[in-house]
Amino acid sequence: MALIASVVLVGVVLYGIVPGVVKVGGWFELLFVNGCNLPFNTGVVIYIAVLAGALIWATYETFHSKNQSRMRYAFVLTVALLGIPFYGHGTNAIIIGIVIIAGLLIYLSPKIQSKPKFRVSARALNTAVICSMMLVIGYSSYALIVIRSVANPPMDQNSPEDIFTLGDYLGREQYGTRPLFYGPAFSSRVKFAQEGDYLKPVEESSDKKWIRKEKTSPGEKDSYISIPGETSYAYEQNMKRAKYSALKRNIQAAKKNSDAEE
Repeated sequence: MALIASVVLVGVVLYGIVPGVVKVGGWFELLFVNGCNLPFNTGVVIYIAVLAGALIWATYETFHSKNQSRMRYAFVLTVALLGIPFYGHGTNAIIIGIVIIAGLLIYLSPKIQSKPKFRVSARALNTAVICSMMLVIGYSSYALIVIRSVANPPMDQNSPEDIFTLGDYLGREQYGTRPLFYGPAFSSRVKFAQEGDYLKPVEESSDKKWIRKEKTSPGEKDSYISIPGETSYAYEQNMKRAKYSALKRNIQAAKKNSDAEE
C-alpha cells in the first residue's frame, strides 16, 4: 500500500504540480500582459503572490479548523492554484480541472464529511498543504534558470526567459521524444496521403505555443503571440500495432514452413 501511495505521489508531483504551476502561471501572465497591457512577467509575480497567500491561508485554516467552510475553500483554492486538476492541454485541461474541482468541493462538503467512512481530517488536509508548500519552495530554485537566461549566456537551451519557455525547459522539449509504450517503432514508416498524382507525408502538430512579440518601436507594449506547436511526421504503424503485425507475420511464416515440410 505504501508503494502504491508513493507512486501516486510521484505522479502528482511530476504530472500535476510541476506542469500545473507553469500552466496556471501562464494564464496569469497572459491575463495581465496581453489583457492589461502590463510588462512581461507581471502576471507571474502576481501569481506567485496569490499562490503564497493561498498556501498560508490554507495552512492557517487547516491547522486551527475553526470554520469547516473556510477550510474547505482554502484547500480547494490552493489545489486549483497549484494546477493539479488541470491535466492536459487547451480547453480539455480547463474542462477536466473544473470537473475535478467541483468533485473535490462536493467530497469535502459537510454532507459527505458527516459520514465517518468518507471523512477527511483537518490534520490530513494540513499535512497535504504543508507538503505542497515545501514542494513549491523546493522548486522555486528553478527561478535561477530564468535569471541566468535573462543574462543571455553562450549556452541557453530554450532561452527560458518567461513562464512559457520555462515550461518547455522543464518538459525537456529540446531533447525530442522517445515513445516507451505507444508511438513509432524502429520499423515504422512515414504515413503518406494522396494529393493528385503525388504522395505527401502526413504531418502532425502539437498545441500552439506562446512567445514574446518582437517590438517594432520602443513605445510598443509588451505582448505575447501564439505560434503553431512542434510539427512531426505521422507514421503508418505505432508501437503496439507494429509488434502485432510482426507477430502475425512470424506466425504466417511458421505455418508456411510447416506446410512445406509436410
